[in-house]
Amino acid sequence: MSPEPGYTIRSPQPSDYSAWSTLWKAYLGFYGTELPEQQYLETFSRLTAHANPSTTTVSHPPSSSLSPTTPAAGEIYGLLVISPAPDLQPVGLAHYLFHSSAWSSSPLAQCYLNDLYVSPEHRGQDLAERLIREVESIAKRGAEGCGRVYWLTQSGNQRARKVYDRVCAIETGAVADEADLGRSATESLGDGQPVQHHANGGQNPEGGGAPRKPRTGGLMDRVVYKIDL
Repeated sequence: MSPEPGYTIRSPQPSDYSAWSTLWKAYLGFYGTELPEQQYLETFSRLTAHANPSTTTVSHPPSSSLSPTTPAAGEIYGLLVISPAPDLQPVGLAHYLFHSSAWSSSPLAQCYLNDLYVSPEHRGQDLAERLIREVESIAKRGAEGCGRVYWLTQSGNQRARKVYDRVCAIETGAVADEADLGRSATESLGDGQPVQHHANGGQNPEGGGAPRKPRTGGLMDRVVYKIDL
């Protein structure tokens, strides 16, 4: 389903704190997680420290114009989906970061899609997929040396995985795969449904190619989705 006209995507700005914190609280509350107000303030400060004021419409092809001016490894960046006029309120978010890898000399070798959330009343309009596409475009055109965008989800999250299977198959044929998972994190990915998963600090040596069925099971029964750039 195509999104309704009027949705836009842009980086979070300082004036978005109230709406952004409402979205983040909703996704955290989905599975009973609470964070102190100070953590909200610190995270939002990081998200807006290098924010790009550019805006792109959801109906247009993704553009690297939303990329931070100079991406830095380990910093957190964000995108917001803004609802059509007259509301013009944030209704979805994506948080992402770049990190190095033993498989590359670039400090921005991989882009990890840390959080992805769309408010329930705005789901079903491909907004989550568009957020993924924007992160892909930023990584491809705005981060020198980045070779992959990846994210994780529970193997049983079938609704979200339908979106992920479509996204990965269109561009590269890459599919979900297990990884050697490192530090623990609790995230929200896909069609706006929060899931618990782990951040992956390494790089899977397998590239694209013909689609394969995801291997599930193993550590925490998580699967990794990837788009090789």
